[in-house]
Amino acid sequence: MISRSFRSKNGPGLVLMFIGLLWFGALHLRALDRYVVEPGTIAGGNGGVYSDWSIAATQIQWAVDASTNASDTIWVSNGTYVLTNQIVVISNIVLQSTNGPEVTIVNGGFVAGLTDATTNNRCLYLSNLSALVSGFTFSNGAVCATGGAGVWIGAGTLSNCTVRDNTAFNLTNTTGSISGGGIFMKPRGTVTTCRVFGNIVTNGTTALYGGGAGICTPAYDTTPRAIINCLVSNNIIKGVTDSRSGGGINAYSTIIRSCMICNNDITPGGIGGGVYMRWYSTLESSTLTLNRASSGAGCYLAGGIISNCVISYNYISDADSGGGINVLPEISYMYARVLNTTITGNTNTGVRMSNYSSGTNQMINCIIESNANFGLVIRSGAANTLNIVSNCVVRRNKAGVRCYNTWDTYIRNCLIVNNYATNNNYGGLYFGSSSCTNVYVSGCTIASNWTTNYGAGLRFESTNAQVLLSSCIIYSNGIGGTNDLYDDSAPTNYGKLQYSCAGTNPGFNGAGIIVTNPQFVSLTGADFRLSANSPCINAGSNEPWMTNAVDLDGRARICYGTVDMGAYEKVCEGTVYGFQ
Repeated sequence: MISRSFRSKNGPGLVLMFIGLLWFGALHLRALDRYVVEPGTIAGGNGGVYSDWSIAATQIQWAVDASTNASDTIWVSNGTYVLTNQIVVISNIVLQSTNGPEVTIVNGGFVAGLTDATTNNRCLYLSNLSALVSGFTFSNGAVCATGGAGVWIGAGTLSNCTVRDNTAFNLTNTTGSISGGGIFMKPRGTVTTCRVFGNIVTNGTTALYGGGAGICTPAYDTTPRAIINCLVSNNIIKGVTDSRSGGGINAYSTIIRSCMICNNDITPGGIGGGVYMRWYSTLESSTLTLNRASSGAGCYLAGGIISNCVISYNYISDADSGGGINVLPEISYMYARVLNTTITGNTNTGVRMSNYSSGTNQMINCIIESNANFGLVIRSGAANTLNIVSNCVVRRNKAGVRCYNTWDTYIRNCLIVNNYATNNNYGGLYFGSSSCTNVYVSGCTIASNWTTNYGAGLRFESTNAQVLLSSCIIYSNGIGGTNDLYDDSAPTNYGKLQYSCAGTNPGFNGAGIIVTNPQFVSLTGADFRLSANSPCINAGSNEPWMTNAVDLDGRARICYGTVDMGAYEKVCEGTVYGFQ
């Protein structure tokens, strides 16, 4: 009876009360908007709730500390926020400016030249996978160690921010590793639609080991990080050794996509002026230009993939070290691939491809043109390496392709034309005095190259060249088109050209050589496809790799039973293909 009475008289009230408590609790747990205004504008108030502009916080960290609920949004008004301590975001919140990075500035308060480490201050520490920070300028921050003078990201997303004029350094000028002048990012971090410029990594005049003046993504694990749609420019590493890497970006296991990376500097003595890549990094749909380094001024590719990029007008002082790209896997099982990329206008060499362990290099569907020295240098240096250059165009460089001290190299379906050397032996394709072992050149067109010495098209200098060229066209090289082939070690290499067309043939006697005009569509118009009456049609030598391969126009490499000589297959008009 007692319990029945209790239910009949008090039950509805208790139920309503219970629902009210649940509703109140739900409100309390719901995401809230909080507000921050510039110091001196409005007193931080209402017990630290900051739930309206009229009672906004005057320090960003106050509002961050008050946002313990998931997915709170903190709105920060225009102004300059000078820090005494870094902003720390470790909760699942959104930290958002109201009007963007141009008018919302976080100033770390660093004064260059001070020796008291307590005056040095990072701007932002971000470490929550679901956190978002957007719409700020982080500037004038500093760290006396490795790790993001502007921003340190353990996890989370930095979006639509400017990170500029920050400095990572060593106060005592002692040898050490210092990285991440602008941003230091661990796995599970993302930087998108940001501008990162004017940041510095420095160790005075003493030896320095480190990198990533703009952004550093260090080698913690293989979990990828992402840098997307960013501008990374005018960052610089200062020091006296070459054990420094990544003037713009030092990337380990990082996705870099749709970025402009320009005017970064790591000279003298450094690798990867624009980007240093290692492990399983990818560089996609990006432009690298006007960067400087002693090796790999555009990009130093120690591991990973470059695809659909433009790498142009980068500068090195060493002629052979890759003004555009230096491809050199640093670990035996690592691969390095360059795909569908244009490398143009670099000083000096466009691409240097090296391999000192058992890694694999690939360059496929690339254009290497108008570089101030060699277009492509291949120097493996050790057995059990593999270099593959396929379906590439090497043109209008000071010299074409140079191979020396090279192992296990395959050059296929390439067009090597209009390279112009004024004072050396290098014309189209050159095999140097150092040994070349297991080098195979197939289905290439080498034409209209020029040099002051013999062998403007193809030149052998090696007395130990284990090289074979097959199904190639070597025509109209040198002054008057009469300097196609030359063996400086004659007759050692006379038999290493076969089933190929040569315009002139001073001694080469391999099987299937024809000495005649290949009948290009237009030699003067630089159209090196075969006309219908070309003697090179169906005159090459079929090789296993040609099955299912395509020529430079993307057609089947073998169309009518036997491969054509040169880089293009001739498809007869009216040909009908059947598909199942």
